[in-house]
Amino acid sequence: MFSNAAFRRAGLDYLETATIFRHRSWEAFLADHRRAQTRRLVLLTTKAPASYVQHVFTPDDTILLGRESVGVPADVHDAADVRLRIPLKAGRRSLKIRCRSIPTITKCYWKTIASEYSIFS
Repeated sequence: MFSNAAFRRAGLDYLETATIFRHRSWEAFLADHRRAQTRRLVLLTTKAPASYVQHVFTPDDTILLGRESVGVPADVHDAADVRLRIPLKAGRRSLKIRCRSIPTITKCYWKTIASEYSIFS
């Protein structure tokens, strides 16, 4: 769990533009999340058959990442609406989750929110 100091340190200048919700538990988060029926939980996992590359993200998607050492618990895995894999070249060791997730989150951002403001449109 992140502390307030960790959020400030990680957020740099961007934290003031973010909306952060804290939930007391996974169950509380899930109940809150399910009330908004258009939202999907998208889990990045090594156990997914489908790659993120062809996935069509929506602005309401919530991307979940697990811990590098153990991933996510089974109940979190089961609750995900979509499970996606970040492909690795055969025989290569996995990169840190934060490094591997950057292309996925960037793709999600550009395909949903930023595409409206793209200078290339």
